[in-house]
Amino acid sequence: MRVAIIGGSGRMGRWFADFLLKDGKEVIITGRNQKRLLEAKQQLGEVEVTANNVEAVKNADAVLVSVPLDKFEEVVEQFSPYTHSGQVIIEITSVKVVPVEVMHRHIKAGVILGVHPMFGPGAKSVANQNFVLTPTNEDERALAQKVRQYLEASMMAFKEANRSNDIYGRMQSESHKLTDDEIRKLAKYYGTVDLPE
Repeated sequence: MRVAIIGGSGRMGRWFADFLLKDGKEVIITGRNQKRLLEAKQQLGEVEVTANNVEAVKNADAVLVSVPLDKFEEVVEQFSPYTHSGQVIIEITSVKVVPVEVMHRHIKAGVILGVHPMFGPGAKSVANQNFVLTPTNEDERALAQKVRQYLEASMMAFKEANRSNDIYGRMQSESHKLTDDEIRKLAKYYGTVDLPE
């Protein structure tokens, strides 16, 4: 899946670019400032960068809009003629009603959704984070359900990966000192129960 992040050179845009890249998505970010785009490219690595919102939107399966509220309508109006059916357009600009209304006014193809992270770009991961989803019709409710499932799966995958790393890292580092019985007790304490007898 190819995701365009409009305003992706900003802090929140970079956060989502990093999250999506780690999840195996192909990501292209846009920004007005060439220096910030290059810094984002250097920080993120395997991300494509451009100053052209229209080109990024044309070739994307999903679009994430992460721009300041005072620039939101101008940016949406610029790229809206280039959205296409089957495309998902998500805004993370504000929990206010205005961005969703603006998208309804300008975007005629694709499905839109307001998805508001209730955290800032300093968050270490998606684990234990909250999002507000703001669907306004049946298509958006269906999309919101898919987004919710994706986020929940991402949160669980992160928790499970960290938990497994913690459990097995502790077991491995302590295994030279512990008996098999002690390893089983440690594993059961940390939640692993599928151990051979």
